[in-house]
Amino acid sequence: MSEAGASSKGKQLIKAWQQSVEREARARREMTEAGNAERDARKALGGWLMPSDAKPNETFSIWDRDQHDQEVMFEVKCCGAGSIPEIRTRARR
Repeated sequence: MSEAGASSKGKQLIKAWQQSVEREARARREMTEAGNAERDARKALGGWLMPSDAKPNETFSIWDRDQHDQEVMFEVKCCGAGSIPEIRTRARR
């Protein structure tokens, strides 16, 4: 590299690095957004499926189809008032 600026190769490397930094930042934002969306959806599903008087460690479930049209049981476990419930799926065998 000279005082006049980066060579053609240097400019390519700088551009590649800047693009990778931007891509990583986008991926981190998307990961955060996806995690928030999953947590909100889990809280909404748990709130819909669990009765208001559910006790900690009680489990409630419903059979329905998943996004692949497979019959699965959606199982929601109450973790206590104000907490986000645990959700699992179980397939028929």
